[in-house]
Amino acid sequence: MDKNRRSGHYGLSRYLISAFPLSLLIISCVLLQSCEGDLSHSTLRDIEWEKSDWERDSRALDQTAKLIEAQIAASPKLFDGTSGPEQWRAKLTEARKQLAQVEHNERRLSELARSNRASSQREAERLLSEARDLRQRAVSEANSVEATVSRWHDFSGNPQAAVSAINQNLQAIRSVDLRAVTATVEKAENDWPSKKTDLAGRLSTLEGLEKTAGANWDPSVVSRAQASGSVLSGPALAALISIDDDLARTRTSLASGVQQLADLSSQLYTSWDKILADLEISHFGRESVYRERIKTVRTRLLDPGANRSEVTDDDRWISVPEATYRSVEKDIGMTLAHKDAGLYDSEVRESPQPPGFAYLAPIETGSNRYGYWTHSGGQTFWSFLPEYLVLREVLRSHDYRPIYANEYRGYAAARAGGRTYYGGAVDSATRTRTPSYGTHGSFTAKNYATSRYVQSGGFRGSAYASNRDGRVFSTLRSSRPDSPHSTVAPGSSGGGKRFGSGAAPSSGRHFGKSGGVGRSFGRRR
Repeated sequence: MDKNRRSGHYGLSRYLISAFPLSLLIISCVLLQSCEGDLSHSTLRDIEWEKSDWERDSRALDQTAKLIEAQIAASPKLFDGTSGPEQWRAKLTEARKQLAQVEHNERRLSELARSNRASSQREAERLLSEARDLRQRAVSEANSVEATVSRWHDFSGNPQAAVSAINQNLQAIRSVDLRAVTATVEKAENDWPSKKTDLAGRLSTLEGLEKTAGANWDPSVVSRAQASGSVLSGPALAALISIDDDLARTRTSLASGVQQLADLSSQLYTSWDKILADLEISHFGRESVYRERIKTVRTRLLDPGANRSEVTDDDRWISVPEATYRSVEKDIGMTLAHKDAGLYDSEVRESPQPPGFAYLAPIETGSNRYGYWTHSGGQTFWSFLPEYLVLREVLRSHDYRPIYANEYRGYAAARAGGRTYYGGAVDSATRTRTPSYGTHGSFTAKNYATSRYVQSGGFRGSAYASNRDGRVFSTLRSSRPDSPHSTVAPGSSGGGKRFGSGAAPSSGRHFGKSGGVGRSFGRRR
């Protein structure tokens, strides 16, 4: 009996020993899930709203489809010999497919809402974005079909009103004066020869639209049809609607094309840089809001031949996704995007680089419109022309340390290799590189010491870390992310500043006369 008792005790002990680690594992998993956090409140709210919107739009699509079929059945002669009904049904079928994909997304979103884990945040945001896009396209398609069928009825019942609408579009097209944009384009072609082919091609397209608009339109067709006593329907009605559609598209294309061509020509005269001035994470309940403070510096060439320019800068806080925030966390003080003069905004170069480096000429070239390489005291360094000293000050936060040739070579080699250049020198004692640029660089530590990122302890671990107590940061982070920032970092202005020759009076600083060398400080209004 004692033997059996001992055997039972041994079996129970072995069971407890084997079960104990498993219980700990289960408890640990539960604790980890609870520590992980939940989906943001706004995401959970948007999931509910999106489901409601999908249900509403699904009902509306069904009603539209029934209405279209009823109208086709009620007036069969109106559409005889045309492809209209088949096209409308095909569009409504595509809209249904889009809403079916939305329903698939909704089911997955419901699962994510039930599990309610922060690790699903990114997937939930992606599915919500896809659902909204698909749903909005489906709604737009259905509305377009309904409007088209309505126009068929309107044009058939009152063809003279259709003729009037067509003539209005024709007059609007013929009243477009291309002389002003032609003069703008010709000047841009002379100032920026590399863009001549593209600009001339765009202008030629607009001229062609203007000349060929309404070439096949004969308004007497409607009058002849009515005189013969026939009802405007079928192919004749389809042709009238097609002409009206074509002219409406031409009118829109011509107006937008003229504006776009003027904008593109203007973009050639401006270089701009977007500099990451600060980073901040704010917490509102369970939500984290990630923000960047972007300083935008624009240099407008007033006279490319004489190198007269105007420099303006402004900065503002913008909310960004966490992934975007994390991707630039090492790049405070760096230029995140640069667009040079002579290029369109779409040709922007988006990669972090030290401020001002994009304006330097290759050493073997020697110089460009902004400055030149010079030699002194056994060193080769870049010297900005007097006309661009203000640009240097604004880009480099009034840091007057020269950019040496060896820095530029390192920068050029890094860019050629697809790497970000942070500069710096290797400490002979520790054999570690101390960067010059970026969040943990000496340039940034000097010029961005009052940033919120620094005050939050963001430079912790840097050789230049300072102001780690976070007291200033804690007083700033309570402001709402979308509210005006009157308490931005010292020395900054949300209203922007204007510098350089030819600048209009503004509330900020105004530098230089036409020569661009002297500077005077305008009074604030």
